[in-house]
Amino acid sequence: YKKMIRLRNQSEYSDVLVHGKFIEEDNDNDYILSYIRKMGDKTVHILLNMDEKPYNVSIGEVEILLNNYGNMGRSKVETLRAYEAIVWTDL
Repeated sequence: YKKMIRLRNQSEYSDVLVHGKFIEEDNDNDYILSYIRKMGDKTVHILLNMDEKPYNVSIGEVEILLNNYGNMGRSKVETLRAYEAIVWTDL
């Protein structure tokens, strides 16, 4: 949770996360929450799996800002693991 607070309050994405426009993304899964925070030319994506099962996702290669499984930095995401939360920005 400390990393999440630091990302929100002390990063180059603070303004986007606090004041950016909230855009919910449609999906067909009741266990997946996906939304975007956008402000100016900065966009932050948030993807949450609220289920004990993993799900296949296809978001390509992105810059992961926060992940509760610990994977950070440039990465290709194809599976959202059980109870995984990912915050990323496009490359």
